[in-house]
Amino acid sequence: MNLNRRSKQKGAYLVLMTVLLAVLVGFGAVAIDLGRIFVLRSEMQNAADAAAIAAAMELDGSAGARARAEAAARTLLQHNSRFAEVNNLLGGDITLDYYCAIGSRYDPDEDEIDVFCSNGYVDGKSVATSDMESHYVRVNLDPTDNSVAYSVQLSFLPALNGILDYTVQDRAFLSATATGGRNIYMCHFPPVMLCNPFEGTTLAFDEEMNAGEQIILKQQGSDTWAPGNFTFLQPDNSPGGGAPEVSGYLADDHATGCKAPIITTSTGSMTNQTASGLNTRFDVYDNPAPYNRPDAPDNWPPAPNVIDYPHDQNWRAIDDRFGMGDWDRDSYFATYHDWQLHGRPGGWADMTRWEVYNWEISESKLPSKDPFQSTDDTSYDGIPDPTHLYTGTYPPAVSSPDRRSFHVAVVNCQAHGLSGTKTIPIVSPEGFAKLFITELVSKPPDSEVWVEYVEWADEAGENLHTDVQLYE
Repeated sequence: MNLNRRSKQKGAYLVLMTVLLAVLVGFGAVAIDLGRIFVLRSEMQNAADAAAIAAAMELDGSAGARARAEAAARTLLQHNSRFAEVNNLLGGDITLDYYCAIGSRYDPDEDEIDVFCSNGYVDGKSVATSDMESHYVRVNLDPTDNSVAYSVQLSFLPALNGILDYTVQDRAFLSATATGGRNIYMCHFPPVMLCNPFEGTTLAFDEEMNAGEQIILKQQGSDTWAPGNFTFLQPDNSPGGGAPEVSGYLADDHATGCKAPIITTSTGSMTNQTASGLNTRFDVYDNPAPYNRPDAPDNWPPAPNVIDYPHDQNWRAIDDRFGMGDWDRDSYFATYHDWQLHGRPGGWADMTRWEVYNWEISESKLPSKDPFQSTDDTSYDGIPDPTHLYTGTYPPAVSSPDRRSFHVAVVNCQAHGLSGTKTIPIVSPEGFAKLFITELVSKPPDSEVWVEYVEWADEAGENLHTDVQLYE
């Protein structure tokens, strides 16, 4: 009796072990299929992320940006799968959607979207209608009905058909999406913009202007938005700010920090206070406070070299506020550096004022004479100017040569329909120009700032940066 019971127990164990083994094998088989699905999903997401970043890098706002973005997503990367039926994950049914805004920190609020994009927000996104306003791209890896791209052949799960209440196909179709964006942000620029003087022509500012050409920034009236005029912008933390707020940013353009290129125009005019803010760069600290040394803070130091430079001798026909860069170098070196005794730097005949200024600083050759000391208070080029040599009244704070340069936003004012106060984006071919202040800024009623064009801000510079990242 006991023997039979033991035999029956052994037989029952054998049956249970057989069933359990079959179940374990089944789970293992299912795990293999599920594992292949999970691996493929991960591979597809990695491919979508990489393609979105590569495509977003091309969205620079210029013509053909979207075509380059698609080429980058499809052809510049190779993502192969171990289990997908189509090995190249970026060679299948890849589609790209472009957006002007998706609600990121670079994008305007809903009530300002119309000044930034052609379309408003729908489901949190604004669809782009052109290369210029394409700032984001969504890459979709999604199979069509008749495609086996992004699918994995199943070996074991279909065997469960008839056991489960639903049918398992012989392959699993997967999808993945990723959204990348390319935005620029500008650092350390004062609240100043210039209406593009070449708007309406076939000329681009950065292509037409040459380093060393002089510009006279003339203050516009509150309702005159003509090409070539300049105006102030509203500081970010002071909407509607007046002369005291603007002048603080003119004295210390680092106060701006780094921000997305969305600006708000201001109707304010040049005042004694705004001129004083710029003139701190020339070691001129006059009333009203706070520009009254020695009380002025150290973030408003004078430039290492505060001399004035001669004006251009010829001016463009298209706009007589834009010079040709032909300033009198010979007279300058003769007057300031006694060049017949000490010589001149190599290539002096083609040097820009910005280059001479930096040479004087780096070589410790600050001007030794002051040609402005004359009975009629005029410089050798006939332009009335005061004396700007450092007098030593106050110990100069440590400063960089860039204290006499700043960036201005160059805007197509007519295209934006600018008038009064308006918020606009800076989009290609607009941008930022680096300018060198060639002399002390005149106060009202003249309200002119004489500058020299240095260069167009691009990603190789210190202040313009590109942020490319994944958003979704």
